[in-house]
Amino acid sequence: MVANSAYYGKGMKIAPEAVVDDGLLDVVIVEAASRLELTRSFPKIYDGSHVHEDEVTVLRGRRVELSADARVPVPVGGDGEPLGTLPALDSAPAVVDVRAGALSVIA
Repeated sequence: MVANSAYYGKGMKIAPEAVVDDGLLDVVIVEAASRLELTRSFPKIYDGSHVHEDEVTVLRGRRVELSADARVPVPVGGDGEPLGTLPALDSAPAVVDVRAGALSVIA
């Protein structure tokens, strides 16, 4: 999951340290886990404590390049909408970047 804010659908705190205006993207990676481990960890998404699980890694950066093993198509979505699949390793990666200060939000 590449996130620019902490919350994702229905109050899930998927990237608890993400800040909308810091100019960084938070990448939350969940390693292969059993259904039991995922079921056990899922409620922790609502308070953000899932990031402390062994199978979860959080990275930060201004630019993220994504690719996938050609043998396993990986679906990609944005803001809840399907966008396609990740490119194979021998193709150019999908790129996500953030532009700090590009949007003014009036609250």
